[in-house]
Amino acid sequence: MRRSGRRAAAGLLATLVLALVGCTAPPDGSEVALERLADRLRALPGVAAVETSLTEADPKDRPDEWIAGLDIEATESGLGIAAEVRREVSAGVPEVALQVGLRIPEGTHGAAVSLDPRLEDDVDMAGLLRGQSFAAGVDLLPWWRSVALADGAAFADAVPALRALAPTADLALVRGTTSVGVDGSSPGAALLSRIDAFAADPRVERLTSTTSIERARGSIRLTAADFDEVAGILAATADEAAEAGLRPRTSFSVTAPDYSEERSGWLGLPLGSPEPDDLALGDPPAPVIDPAEAAAALAEGESGVRAFLEAAIAASGVPAEVTTVVAPCSDASASRAEGHVVIPVFTVLDSAQEPFDAVVAGWAAEGFERTDRASGRDFWTTSAERDDRVASASIRGTQEGLSLTATAECVPQ
Repeated sequence: MRRSGRRAAAGLLATLVLALVGCTAPPDGSEVALERLADRLRALPGVAAVETSLTEADPKDRPDEWIAGLDIEATESGLGIAAEVRREVSAGVPEVALQVGLRIPEGTHGAAVSLDPRLEDDVDMAGLLRGQSFAAGVDLLPWWRSVALADGAAFADAVPALRALAPTADLALVRGTTSVGVDGSSPGAALLSRIDAFAADPRVERLTSTTSIERARGSIRLTAADFDEVAGILAATADEAAEAGLRPRTSFSVTAPDYSEERSGWLGLPLGSPEPDDLALGDPPAPVIDPAEAAAALAEGESGVRAFLEAAIAASGVPAEVTTVVAPCSDASASRAEGHVVIPVFTVLDSAQEPFDAVVAGWAAEGFERTDRASGRDFWTTSAERDDRVASASIRGTQEGLSLTATAECVPQ
């Protein structure tokens, strides 16, 4: 009796604590489903360890949304384990978003790799990058995408090689406290030469270089003892892309180690110069639109989302009618086809779980992955270019049945 009383008291206390701090419990069954998935992964040949987590996405603003995490460690250096893990996690965890990280050790196949195995393009890229002589490690995770620069390798040599291998990857080259963002045209040769010199200079404590994104400049930030001297060197360093009119001029800032003083400016311009009026150079070129091609693409998308949702209806086993529309995309410069349907599963079944599972299993088999969850709706996306132009789908249980949507890729107008 004492033991059961203590358990009851502990349960009451846990409930009281949750109420006081405003926390919510994870969706029913999600913890069990996550652990079962982890056990299946642990049973795979080539998996050394699996750690799990289940956390609220945003306790303050989105307390009902949860994120399940899987941190998987492989036993050997081959990338083949990525496909095995991908198949196992493809259906996700019910009612929560899923984040997956797979760590593959260095070995005969190359440097160590961390990635999301569900992203096949990243797996291919990792295989390409990890064998390069300049690579000491490769991280291709959604929150950190970088290549660790090997000791003895120069940034000036590695950046052009990385750019040739992955021209659109938007990666960072990192060694110690030096991090250099790389894209198709920056950093330029002059700045790279300076970066190698700064990285070897004991007076420079930290260096971070970023690339430009549309109307945002690239920048280089340093912490250095001789900040005036370093600022003067950067002001005298050419910005080849800016001088060719290809992108906005890169800014720089140099801060004293105690943060008491800072010098800032623009590559290739004298100290004290005003900000260049060149941010428009970062705008992407306006697409050339053929009205006939745009109309045909929208029609293909409309047919595609209809067929996609009709396949989901067939998988559920309950008849329903699909509605499609053409709607503007978020930036209003493009349109896309959208479809939706409510499958009245409760007219035939007592539970929606079996048809729900059948629908999402079909989406997973077609290469879609669950990438988000909001207000009880699961969102599925694909990075592959599909002939039917379907880019995303969603599913949610309602009182009327299963609510499904599908959207095609945006078509510039």
